[in-house]
Amino acid sequence: MKKIFLSLIILFAANCAFAYQSFFGFSVGLASGIPFYGSSYVNDCNKSMSDPSRIIVGTLASANFNVSDNATFFIGSDLICDFIWKGSQYSNHLNYDFSLGIKVFPNLAGFCTGLAYVLGARTDFVETDKVSKFSDTSAWGNGIKILAEYNFAHDGKSRYYPTLGMYWKILPRGSHTWDNSICAYIMANL
Repeated sequence: MKKIFLSLIILFAANCAFAYQSFFGFSVGLASGIPFYGSSYVNDCNKSMSDPSRIIVGTLASANFNVSDNATFFIGSDLICDFIWKGSQYSNHLNYDFSLGIKVFPNLAGFCTGLAYVLGARTDFVETDKVSKFSDTSAWGNGIKILAEYNFAHDGKSRYYPTLGMYWKILPRGSHTWDNSICAYIMANL
């Protein structure tokens, strides 16, 4: 057992020493997308205004551990803000989560796919003519995030090139409801 453990440490150290990328990296970015709410009450609040304005914007950040040229482990967080309003009426939703996952680069330049465990919740702020003012936070849920992205900095020429990507996130929100999000993002690699 000690020999296997020692062999794994040596292999890990060799990957880190001879990889094109540095072992540790950090990424921050902007996102936008389409949330699909599983709660009929949230959907009714969103539909209670006729012809509303809507902005969906978010931010994401991750710490990346490049264990080899073909695999990166990451830990990160996302915040997607869904603002719906008309005059003084509003139905705003903040979707926030923390993720832990892996990205695999199948030797197609900087293209990668990934899978992550996600722990997150949603907070709603609503006041419309049909719904009295309230705020509510959903139960925290354990879900998954499936992603595909292209990292222009993966070849090692410069770590400051951006990453473009998309993800699909599935999160339970309690009371047998699930939220789905499809988002596109651009990230800066620091």
